[in-house]
Amino acid sequence: MTLPPARLDAYREALRAYGLTPGQPYRVLAVLTTGLPGEAIEVAVLREDGSAFVRRAFPSVEVEVGAARVHGLDRSGLLGEAPLAEWREALLAELRGFTVRAWAAAFALQALNAALAAGGAEPIQGTVTGVQDLLERAYPDEPRPALRAVCLQLQVPVPDGRSALGTAQATRAVVDALLS
Repeated sequence: MTLPPARLDAYREALRAYGLTPGQPYRVLAVLTTGLPGEAIEVAVLREDGSAFVRRAFPSVEVEVGAARVHGLDRSGLLGEAPLAEWREALLAELRGFTVRAWAAAFALQALNAALAAGGAEPIQGTVTGVQDLLERAYPDEPRPALRAVCLQLQVPVPDGRSALGTAQATRAVVDALLS
């Protein structure tokens, strides 16, 4: 799918109108889930320097077949992992006090909080800027922009859906390319 240059210009303007500027440090949050909606089973936080916090979590529910086909994870493959509630504080340390962006922020936060609730832990509070939501503002009557399509148009690496880190890296590449 090719996006028209005018659409990319509108996307750039949507990011700038929200206050995103080149060179601004930020972290990127991404998750893989048990399904739609579902619990987070892999979480990645891409730091400003390119290093990453990546952890997997044992879910309280089965992984839906469709989700497993995309990312290759199932509940039996996560048996040795701790539930997300057990490493909530480590995740919060990665997010607290930082500007955080995610491709689909509402989806990521819902999945994180579903996994935390399953473990009896408090939900994550705070603001995560949804990049997809900002781009959608440029064309509210059109389908939501897909990360893959925007990556292809901008000629940045396309995530394969098999890792939260790959999605985080693609999100950063899109934001940085649009703001350059």
